Amino acid sequence: MEIDEVRTSIGDIRMTRLHRRSVADLEPDEVRLAVEGFALTANNVTYAATGPVIGYWKFFPTSDPTEGIVPVWGFARVTKSLSPHLAVGDRVYGFLPMASHLTLRPEPAGKQALIDRTVHRRDLPPVYNLYQRSKDHDPEQDASRAIFQPLMVTS
Repeated sequence: MEIDEVRTSIGDIRMTRLHRRSVADLEPDEVRLAVEGFALTANNVTYAATGPVIGYWKFFPTSDPTEGIVPVWGFARVTKSLSPHLAVGDRVYGFLPMASHLTLRPEPAGKQALIDRTVHRRDLPPVYNLYQRSKDHDPEQDASRAIFQPLMVTS
């Protein structure tokens, strides 16, 4: 399978490019999400500008150490699952890459929440690894939720 990513130069965040790459098949307990939508705010510029210092580039690493993928808050739907915790068609809200897809290793973190236990994200702040199920959520509210919910979570 191929996915598209928006890659940003770590040395000059004004420079971006669209990159297509192949991804491996899922491993046991993993899910593949299709990114449906996300918000772009001043927070995303902060993530890119402070990425080397605070570690935002570590969430969605690339094969090129001079490039990163800017994190965004938004919605994604499970398109393939080898996990007992998310099924194909389930929808989640959380920290996503500027990309067409994301692979997670979800584990329960409460009744409606999941935490990503992907190896490279284990030592990163938990608030950014938390995903909320959104099956009872009205999709008409996606834009507002993508903009305002991160303010509540990170404040």
